[in-house]
Amino acid sequence: KKQKSEPLFNLSGLVKALFDPTIGAILVTSLIAAVVSNSFIIGFNAYSVDILKLSTTYIGIVYTLAGFVSVIMQIFGLKVLLARFESKEKIITISFLGAFFSLLLLSFSPSFLFFVVILFIYMVFSAVIGPLVSALLSERTNQEDQGYILGLNQSYMSFGQIVGPLLAGLVSVFSVSAIFLCASVLMYAGLLFIRFSPHTGKKIDV
Repeated sequence: KKQKSEPLFNLSGLVKALFDPTIGAILVTSLIAAVVSNSFIIGFNAYSVDILKLSTTYIGIVYTLAGFVSVIMQIFGLKVLLARFESKEKIITISFLGAFFSLLLLSFSPSFLFFVVILFIYMVFSAVIGPLVSALLSERTNQEDQGYILGLNQSYMSFGQIVGPLLAGLVSVFSVSAIFLCASVLMYAGLLFIRFSPHTGKKIDV
């Protein structure tokens, strides 16, 4: 199959892919995860400073440890999950469910210790979503089209980097804690999407 040249910004391709029964739900969950992740960053910073009154040193330490948890999950934890569960969709579903409850609890965090513990739990669940999404997209796409589809996914993730902070900023006007609550609602929407969206079992042919 001859490799096709694509325009720099393919709006029609972005929209069309969302309605494809093979990869549409996966792209939506990827977008939601990106929005939540980038909302969370704003929420973490605002909550640490405005609510917990943490110093920059403590914020840096917590953020570093959270990143360490994320790296460990992606390097070792994901292998354990893939060995335990055959279905990547099931792992993503569990990850969204765990992230949903974690974010919900963060919005009602009563203390610094509680906040940090739940934060680490959230990182455990959220860290594996991105790699699993990429893996699913690759599995459901013909080899010659994988670069194009993964590029579309990257476009949606970039869009999430725009929408996430904007959404968090708007919500923080009412309440800093509400950023986590809003993020948890989005995670639940992603959970429903991946859980109930149909899959044809075929590979997409762009």
